[in-house]
Amino acid sequence: MNPGPWGMAQTGVPFGATEVAQSFLKIEARELETPSNAHPKRPIEGMALERQEISGTRLWNLMKAHFGTVENTFDNLFVVNHCPLLLLGETGKNITPNNLPSAIMSPLLKACDEHLLDVIDIIGVTRVIGIGKYAEQRARLALGAGKTGSGTSKDGRSIRIDTCWHPSPASPLANRNDGEDWRKNVINCLEN
Repeated sequence: MNPGPWGMAQTGVPFGATEVAQSFLKIEARELETPSNAHPKRPIEGMALERQEISGTRLWNLMKAHFGTVENTFDNLFVVNHCPLLLLGETGKNITPNNLPSAIMSPLLKACDEHLLDVIDIIGVTRVIGIGKYAEQRARLALGAGKTGSGTSKDGRSIRIDTCWHPSPASPLANRNDGEDWRKNVINCLEN
């Protein structure tokens, strides 16, 4: 969907919990400045942020367990947010694009779809796995696919579209059986 305040907003990496961003993804801490218009309840602390994004911790630890190294991981996949923007409400609460008014959401989603199509073409991928149903639906819309089947990239390539469960602690599927069912779902998706 889009970055949350405890992950990508701090690290620049989708699902970027600071601990795994440093230990597994090998991203070094840099000096950062909080933007002048940042929400006072959500300062940018970068790698110094102690709070860990649970979704990111789950996802990247599973990639480490499955692929072994960061190099092997990125030989097999690339992770990108459909909407790379952090959106916060007046109280500092994270807002997902699907919860914005349509007058704001429509042009934003169109730009995000274009961003996704550009990433697909630049990297030359042949398959998109939406992490969660929302991501799958946005990929299908961007690639002109129906509810099932493949879509088409800007340069005319057929792109297979699949989905796996989102690792969010708010998702009953991600928590079921102490997370084991979620891990099996993701691995099954990666291997098929």
